[in-house]
Amino acid sequence: MWLGAGWCGWHAVMLPPSAREATRGGLSRRSAQPARVAGSRSGREDGCIPQTEPAMNQKTKLFRIATEGKSIDGRVIPREWITQMAATFDPKTYGARIWLEHIRGTLPESPYKAYGDVLALEARDIGGGKQGLYAQLDATPELVAMNKASQKVYTSIEVEPDFAGTGQAYLVGLGVTDSPASLGTERLAFSATHLSRQLSETTLFSPAIAADFALADEDSPSLFSAALEKLNKLLSSKQGKNDKQFSDVAQVLESVAEGMGDLNEQLGDVASLKDSVSRLETELGEAREEFRQLKAEQDKQPVGKPRPFATGGNAGQFTVTDC
Repeated sequence: MWLGAGWCGWHAVMLPPSAREATRGGLSRRSAQPARVAGSRSGREDGCIPQTEPAMNQKTKLFRIATEGKSIDGRVIPREWITQMAATFDPKTYGARIWLEHIRGTLPESPYKAYGDVLALEARDIGGGKQGLYAQLDATPELVAMNKASQKVYTSIEVEPDFAGTGQAYLVGLGVTDSPASLGTERLAFSATHLSRQLSETTLFSPAIAADFALADEDSPSLFSAALEKLNKLLSSKQGKNDKQFSDVAQVLESVAEGMGDLNEQLGDVASLKDSVSRLETELGEAREEFRQLKAEQDKQPVGKPRPFATGGNAGQFTVTDC
């Protein structure tokens, strides 16, 4: 047995007798070269391969993954489904995984492996009298890389209308795709012929929509935060200067940054109010249209039956006289 360095550590290697004799002196009798230790990886002399930490999954912000309306096969995703999916979703009950083109691979190294999980769902009004389904994802590094490369940028939900016999709609999966126009027919046909490998016949696939994919830790710094950071660097490089003066300037900028933070919150409230006003304007327009149609129908109807002429009562009760 011979000890050799390999895979960043020492390991035992069995050498044949001739090799052991040849290496006792440090040189091979045949080649007069230092004996190489078996087990070297990747052709490196020392057999040492640096180990790197595996990349971690990243959480996204909440973004819209579906909207109430027609599905790809013509069925309708009603508002109550959106509400039910947001209210009943629990990864501990049934986890919704992320699949490439809705295809479920069986091997972990397959291109069709899972690319993350859905962490949470939320239903929001999006204007126009419709409701959207928003999701937070736990995305794998591969999914993040694909999205940054503008690949698989659309999402399509997988809905089970009657989940486990509860009568409630439930999100059972999420697909990422680049072909929203052709996804429906191909996927539904595949599911119908390979039911044992796919979901149930009742599972519904929504139309694919563009994913506003933003990672939770990718918030861009504000202008004042960047200025404050630059000032801090300047302060650290100018320690011999007037520290009191720089400290006062830093405090002023911090106060301004706090004020801008409050202003940003107020601007967010204004944006929310603007969305509400826009939604009310849409509803008012719809009400006006309904009133116009009702008025047009009423204008076509007759005013009413005219009253008959008065005859003066029963003619037999009166006597005609010559005045």
